[in-house]
Amino acid sequence: MMIKKNILRFSCLFILFTSYAFATVVKIGAYEFPPFVTWVSGKPNGVLVKLSKHLNETQKKYSFELIETSSNRRYDDMKNKYYDIIFFENIQWGWLKYPVQASKVFLVGGEVFITKILDNKNQTYFNDLKNKTIRGILGYHYGFANFLTDPLTLKKWNIELTNSHEGNIVAVLEGRSDLAIVTKEYLDIYLKKNSEAKKNLLVSNKMDQMYHHTVLIREGSPISVSEINGLLDNIKKDQSLKNILDYK
Repeated sequence: MMIKKNILRFSCLFILFTSYAFATVVKIGAYEFPPFVTWVSGKPNGVLVKLSKHLNETQKKYSFELIETSSNRRYDDMKNKYYDIIFFENIQWGWLKYPVQASKVFLVGGEVFITKILDNKNQTYFNDLKNKTIRGILGYHYGFANFLTDPLTLKKWNIELTNSHEGNIVAVLEGRSDLAIVTKEYLDIYLKKNSEAKKNLLVSNKMDQMYHHTVLIREGSPISVSEINGLLDNIKKDQSLKNILDYK
């Protein structure tokens, strides 16, 4: 009887091991895009980490792994097959000339402007961006700049591009920049943690752009668009996507 139990236990462990061992690896490109992705000392954090973990736990055909890239480098990295898919993307963000396909939209968000509250500023302050200094993120696409990313071209909008979302907010608070454009989802988290900043910032009611987040899949990827759509459908139906996105 004991021998049968040991055999059964071994069989279960073997099946579990082989299901992971023979899973096809799918590499997910991940660049600094809080709250969806942040990198600290070479380790990823944020929504995408939870999402990839959930996908690995709920199916065994694929093993999803995060691969670090950057907002500027992500195009060439995808082209060179450094990774296979990328979440929280839109094909309009510079991808049209690349051999990629987009999944269905699975999340909507956006970007807003912020400025320091001074001299009775109100929402009209955001109507005219001329002669105002603006902080943005290197490699990001902004609606007011016609979604261009070239730093030289962007100079006519008086934009200073950095790699720090928090740094851009602080620059506005300290008066080193008139404006910053920030992902609303990240700003909500920042203001919740920094109550004083909330008292001193005016946030635009109008978004610079609305995000329509999709997954982009490179040509020759081990996973297809239809399979990605199926996974997105599953995590929407069981409410797990909603729980994962509860980053506030």
